[in-house]
Amino acid sequence: MISVAVLDAQVVINEPHNGIVTSFKNQFIAGNAPAGTTVVLSVNGEAVDSTTVRPDGVFEFIGVPVPEGPVKYTIVNRLVNGKEYTAERTIHRLGSPAVIEVVLPSNTLVADGSKMTVVAKVFDKWGMPLQDGYFVTMLADSVLTEVSDVDSSTYGAQARLQGGLASFTFRVPSQATIVRAEFRIDNAVKREEIEFNTPVVPLMIVGSADASATTLSTAGDLSNIKNKEKIDAGFHSNGRLAFYGRGTVWDKYLLTASYDNERRQRDRLFRDLDPDVLYSIYGDNSRVDYTAQTSNPFFVKLERNRSYVMFGDFNTAFAQSELARYDRTFTGVSGHYETREEKVDAFATLTDRKVVQDEIRGQGISGFYFLGSSNVVPGSEKVRIETRDKRHNEIVISRYDKSRFGDYEIDYVQGTLFFKQPIPSIDQNGNPVFIIVAYESQGGFANSYVTGIQGEKQILNGLTIGATAVTEERTPKNYSLFGLTTRYQYNSLLNVNAEIAHGAEVNNSGAAWKLEVSGSPVERMQLKSYFRKVENGFVNQTAGAGVGGNNSQEIGSTKYGIGGTYDGLSETKLTADYYRTEQSANMTNVVINSITGGAERKIGQSATVALRVENLRYESVRMDTALTDNRQSTLLNAKTTLHATNRLNVTGEFEHSISNSAADEVKPSNGAIGVEYKAFDNVVLTAQQRFYLNNGSTSIFGIGSDLGYGTTVNGRYEIGNGINGKRNQASIGLKNTTKLTEDITSNVQVERTRALDRNLAEARTSDNDALSVGFEYLPKESYKASIKGEVGKSQQSLRRNLTFGGDLRIANDFTLIDKFSYYEEDRRQPQDANRTFAEGTLSVGQIGSSGSSGLLKKVENVIGLAYRPVEVDWLNVIGKYEKKVEFNGLVSPQTAYNVDIVSLHTFIEPVIGLEIGTKYALKLAQENAFGLSASTVTDFYLLRTEYDLQWNGVDVAAEYRILNSRIVNQANSNSIKNGYSAEVGYVVFDNIRIGFGYNFIGTEDRDLIGKDYWSAGPYLSFRMKFTEKILDYFNR
Repeated sequence: MISVAVLDAQVVINEPHNGIVTSFKNQFIAGNAPAGTTVVLSVNGEAVDSTTVRPDGVFEFIGVPVPEGPVKYTIVNRLVNGKEYTAERTIHRLGSPAVIEVVLPSNTLVADGSKMTVVAKVFDKWGMPLQDGYFVTMLADSVLTEVSDVDSSTYGAQARLQGGLASFTFRVPSQATIVRAEFRIDNAVKREEIEFNTPVVPLMIVGSADASATTLSTAGDLSNIKNKEKIDAGFHSNGRLAFYGRGTVWDKYLLTASYDNERRQRDRLFRDLDPDVLYSIYGDNSRVDYTAQTSNPFFVKLERNRSYVMFGDFNTAFAQSELARYDRTFTGVSGHYETREEKVDAFATLTDRKVVQDEIRGQGISGFYFLGSSNVVPGSEKVRIETRDKRHNEIVISRYDKSRFGDYEIDYVQGTLFFKQPIPSIDQNGNPVFIIVAYESQGGFANSYVTGIQGEKQILNGLTIGATAVTEERTPKNYSLFGLTTRYQYNSLLNVNAEIAHGAEVNNSGAAWKLEVSGSPVERMQLKSYFRKVENGFVNQTAGAGVGGNNSQEIGSTKYGIGGTYDGLSETKLTADYYRTEQSANMTNVVINSITGGAERKIGQSATVALRVENLRYESVRMDTALTDNRQSTLLNAKTTLHATNRLNVTGEFEHSISNSAADEVKPSNGAIGVEYKAFDNVVLTAQQRFYLNNGSTSIFGIGSDLGYGTTVNGRYEIGNGINGKRNQASIGLKNTTKLTEDITSNVQVERTRALDRNLAEARTSDNDALSVGFEYLPKESYKASIKGEVGKSQQSLRRNLTFGGDLRIANDFTLIDKFSYYEEDRRQPQDANRTFAEGTLSVGQIGSSGSSGLLKKVENVIGLAYRPVEVDWLNVIGKYEKKVEFNGLVSPQTAYNVDIVSLHTFIEPVIGLEIGTKYALKLAQENAFGLSASTVTDFYLLRTEYDLQWNGVDVAAEYRILNSRIVNQANSNSIKNGYSAEVGYVVFDNIRIGFGYNFIGTEDRDLIGKDYWSAGPYLSFRMKFTEKILDYFNR
């Protein structure tokens, strides 16, 4: 590709050198020719300069512009006698990034949870590899990157191009899947689907079997003792079998199985590790993964690539359609089959719970947001944030799924959500923002069977069909849900999406369907049309886009419309739209008609001007009183956006409503001014003020960002030998989007809405004020901190909250963490059952919802200290202090709870074989409820010593424990429970141990049972550990 041609020895090019590839825009060219003669320089055949050869026979051209791509320099030397001599040289100037090539480490990748490095090569449009000086961004939907992110203010992970390569290291998924990754550099984009298949894993089994038998003697009255059957006189036996196994069977299938007979069936699903329970507080830097999630004693899963069958905890995840969406969490049997052309899901379970879906309007702060029920099954919730069109509630503009711990915290007992980031009530365009929460609720329901199946298949290129069927056993009539979907796409010319669903229960039965057709029949023209209808009897609690849930806004509606855009004219875009909405709900029929036409024109690179006219009509009829309300407005809208710089836009807008009178307006006249500043790629600062004629306004300031990607870099939260980065981010991280300095990030959001209820054609938004300010300090040193403060004010209440989190490592061996939260709500109006979630936080039926006014406060602070030496391991100490304060003045009588807990654990190994463990805990509690007050003090002491005699497999152990509780200022209220045990153990064979000991439990509790009691006796224990080697005994 690079060549040198000297056509005559009379002229020679010495610079640039042969075969160079350069990124410089200008080039130095020099050579030799006969002195005093003229040389002419041509670049790619076009003469650009000439000069006279110096007396020493040298000619030079300085600062010659170099076009991108292959460049041929030609020097023509003209002699006095008219002869011409020519020399040529070809080099390459690198162009802008145009092509990205992704290199995977192997053609076949396995989902084994290991680290993997993907390399991106970047080329210009002529295929030449680019060298240093560029940054490549990787965005992925389901992996954690472990690359050193060179630009944390930009979403995704950024790597520097070095030697023509950019390397990205990330942790491979532990489940077979397709990771959709995107690599970007300037305008070059490469999308890659990286498929991870089921790995071949050697069979691994770990397990234990325990058995014990004891004979007890007792004294005293045990009739009032809880679980007295465990300490009654007589013979007692107990046993436990637990194992976990994982490995490849039948050459290509991965089997995972787990059993624990003490893992009782209980209402807790997906037992992910809470980052604030034990591990973060105690400075554990380990990483915990779950591959056998179940609330049942048994779990089994057999998988092959992306297909599997299993028994355990699962989400139904029937989400391929909007109307027949079925989103629940169960323990039972489920299966999934998937190829690139088809997939099928099926499940069956027995449950005593019911599903609830709440739609909660954002309020501009992080929380608390109260669910519709406080009987939430732990681990069953699915949370997402939806922004919907203000005119068309069925249109979801954006939808982001949220994860527990990483995005929000949930209190299952009280039914509250608190997010890492504030949830706005409206976006910058006035579209409403909703929190959608689907969860399982307890309530003493009878066990019932639930089964379902969903599948889809691509039967032709571009044509996909799907079906859904679900049935729930109910009395006196089962619930059923059926759905059909069809999608067809023919290039960009035609796109069809059709759905029909039918839901029925004992008191309701109805259908819902929709048809959407869009396409581009001619170049630069986009057309769309839709029809959708949701009958009054349609039932699907977890349907999407406002159809399902307790606050369905779509039931009883018929909607259709058609519209399009055309931008084939020079710098001009034309738009037209018509829609009609009919809805019957709450004894009222409402009809809205709108027809709109508009034009938008770009004026150079500096401004955009848009004009729009809309005829808007609103009609409503009360069916019980025949009262009518008919209104009509002609809206004239003018909007101008000035592009002040490539990062700054300033927008001004005015909309004039023409009606017979103010009382006939569908929407009042209004004006707005806004500023949008692109601080970083994907991060935009927005400020907007809108005023409505004769009262009404909205004020918005905030930070917008592209949150659609799942790539996360946790390294900045890591504290070596102290706290795992992923867990620490879940514990104290705020997910801020604005980078102030290398170490400080922030997030600021301001909202103010006033008197927006006169706008009948758009989603209702109540009066609200909200301010949220958050900062994170994440230096490379071993300390991290975050703080966030918020204030929210509505007609109903004033809410304040403050959160703080911080941790540090001291002298390499100590880890300290502190997490503080404060919430206060001053209720000024009672909760009205007819009002929506947008106008209050507590939901109807919850504790405090009927209070006329009052104060609600919650304070929690946790401080943990861990001493975990690196060099020696004979002493480990972990301590924790926790304070909780709760006050509820919304109920009568008021309730209050104040508790302080201190705990200290130590582990000492002074000599090899001798282990000493101690525990101490103190709890001070004060509670006021139902006009009564009580203060209690409880402390607990434990000392346990184990010593391996290192003689014929014999070991000894002893333990002593005391639990002391008393009521403050009440005579003879002490309750002292003590116990001790001693044991001698003998290792019969490897991993098999028998033990003989004596156990004593006694108490002195004169106020509760009036007498002392005790239970004691000898016991015999058997313990065995086993691995996959145990299978060898069965194969003999």
